[in-house]
Amino acid sequence: MSGKRCALEGAGAEKENFGQMDFDVRLIVSDLDDTLIRRDKSISPYTQRVFAECAHRGIRTGFATARLLAATQAEQEILRPDFRIVSGGAMALAGKEVLFFRGMGKEETSDFLRALQRKGAEGLLAGCRERMYTNSRRFEHSPRLHTAIIRDFEKPTGEEACQVFFRLGSEEEVRGLKEVFPFFDWLRYRDGTYAVTAKGVSKASALFETARRYDIALAQTAAFGDDEGDCEMLALCGVGTAVENALPCVKRAARFVTGSNEEDGVAQFVERCILKKMV
Repeated sequence: MSGKRCALEGAGAEKENFGQMDFDVRLIVSDLDDTLIRRDKSISPYTQRVFAECAHRGIRTGFATARLLAATQAEQEILRPDFRIVSGGAMALAGKEVLFFRGMGKEETSDFLRALQRKGAEGLLAGCRERMYTNSRRFEHSPRLHTAIIRDFEKPTGEEACQVFFRLGSEEEVRGLKEVFPFFDWLRYRDGTYAVTAKGVSKASALFETARRYDIALAQTAAFGDDEGDCEMLALCGVGTAVENALPCVKRAARFVTGSNEEDGVAQFVERCILKKMV
C-alpha cells in the first residue's frame, strides 16, 4: 500500500482521510539513525518531550536499530525507553533483562571473522552480547565504538556474535562468502556497509517477541523507519510509518509517511496522530 501523508501541516487532501482513522496504540518503536535522530546525531528536546508524554500516558516506547548494544547508551539515557532492539533484531532488552537473543553461533562466528580478515575486509566489527571486537584501531576515537576490543581474528572469539559489520571492495568476494556461509542473513546499507546476522534475525521478529512479552497486539503498535531493514517491521505493525527521507521501498511498505528526521517527523506523528487521538 502506498504511504499516506500524516495529518501534518501541508498534508493537503489526505489530512481528512487520516482524520477519519481511529488508532489504539499501546507500543511505539522507532529506528534511530536517519529516523528518530537528526543528521548531527542529536535528539531534539521536542522529541524527548513527546516520548516522555508517551510514558506518562502508559504507552510503551522503544527503539529498534542496527547499532550494537554498546552504541546505544546515549540514546538510552536520553529517551529512557521501555525496551531496546539492537543488532538489527538479534537482541531485545528491557533495561538489563534480555527479552530475546539469537546469535550466530560460536564456531560460525569465529570462522566468519577469520574469513573476513583474510580477505582484508574494512571496518570489521563484531558485536556480541556485551562486548565488541575489531581487528583494527579505526574505532578508537569513535564516541560510540571506542570500547571495541582489538584482537586477531585468526584466534577464535569464543562468543556468539549478534551482528558483524564490514565492507568489501569486490561484490564477487561477497557472493563467494555468501556461498560459504549460507546460514547467515545479509543486509547491505546505503553506505556500502554489510551487516550479517544469524538466519531469521530481523527487527520485525524481535518486535514480535517484545510485543508478546508485554501482551500487546501488533495491531496496537506503531513503528517508524527509513531503511531497508525497517520494511518488514513497518508492514508488521498496525501503524507502520516511514519518514520523508526514507528509501522508496520503505515508503511502499509503510501505511503512512511523516516528516523527515530533520523535521522531527516521528515526534510530530506521535503527538498529532496518536496522543491527540487518545481519550
